[in-house]
Amino acid sequence: SYVVVSRLKVESFNLQKSRTKPNVFRSSVDQRIELNFPPGAIKTVGVLDVQVQPVDSVSLSALKSRCSDCDTLISTSPMVTLSLSPVLRLHKPMEITVPCPLNPAGNWARDPTRPGTAGLGGSRKLVGSSPRPGSAPAIRTGAMDDGKHGDDFLHLLSQSEGEDGWSEVMGVKFRQNKKGIVTFEISELLERFIVLRTADPAAEQFQSLTETLPRMLETSLTLTDVRLILRTKTSDPERAVVRCVPARDVREAQMQLDAAGYEETEPSKEVLLQDGDQLVLKFSGNVTRD
Repeated sequence: SYVVVSRLKVESFNLQKSRTKPNVFRSSVDQRIELNFPPGAIKTVGVLDVQVQPVDSVSLSALKSRCSDCDTLISTSPMVTLSLSPVLRLHKPMEITVPCPLNPAGNWARDPTRPGTAGLGGSRKLVGSSPRPGSAPAIRTGAMDDGKHGDDFLHLLSQSEGEDGWSEVMGVKFRQNKKGIVTFEISELLERFIVLRTADPAAEQFQSLTETLPRMLETSLTLTDVRLILRTKTSDPERAVVRCVPARDVREAQMQLDAAGYEETEPSKEVLLQDGDQLVLKFSGNVTRD
C-alpha cells in the first residue's frame, strides 16, 4: 500500500560571513519574498531554512465570510517560517520583504516610506525595530487622498516554536511601494511571522483576534468550499451525473453540463472539505421510471 502526501517546500540558504557583502535570498515559492542580511549581520557560516505558506485570496475571503469579527482584515502576506542554525545569531538588524496586497478600495499612501503614527493613544512616532511582542497599535501606512479616516494599517505578528498563540511585534517601521510590497527591519530572527493589513486597528474585535486570527487563517487554508451538482440526462433520465467542484468553478461546470445535454438544477449549499475527507452520497426515494 502507499499514500501520496503534500507538504510545504523547505528552502535552505547558506549564510556566509562577510564585512563587505550582504547575504540576500529570494524564495523560489514567491520571489517577492526577500531576506537581506547586511554586511556584518552574520559572523559565522551557517544555514537558514525558509518555509513559505501562500495565502490565496479565496481562502482569505472564505475566512472573512465565516468570521464576523474579521471584517477589518484587508489582506495578508504569506506565512513565513525561518529556522537558523543554532550557532548563528544576528549581530545587525536584517530586512525582510514580503507581498501584502493594497486595499483595492482605497488610494495609495502619499509617502509610504515615512515612519507611521500610532493608531491609538495619540500620534507618537514609533521608532526602533525590536521584535518584542506587545499589544500597542499598528503602523499607519498613509493618509487617503480624500482626507477621510480611511487609512489602512500594517501589523507584524509572530509565533515562537512550541507556542499556540501569536503576538504582535511592536516598534516596526514599514515601507511599501505601489504594488503592495512591504519591507521591514528586525533585530532578532522571528521563527514564524505574517503581515496583516487592516482597515481599523482600533477596533476591539481585531485586538481580541490578534492571537487567534492567524490560526483561523491556517485552518481556512486547509478547507475547500465545494458544491455538489446532481443532474439527469434530458434525453435519458436514467443517466445521471454527480460532480463535486470548487465553488469558484461552479459556473464553468454548469456550462459544461448544459452543453452535454443535462437538465438544469441548482447546486448544493456550501460544503467544506479538508484533504483526506470522504464524501458519502446516499440516494433514497420511491420514484421509478415506467
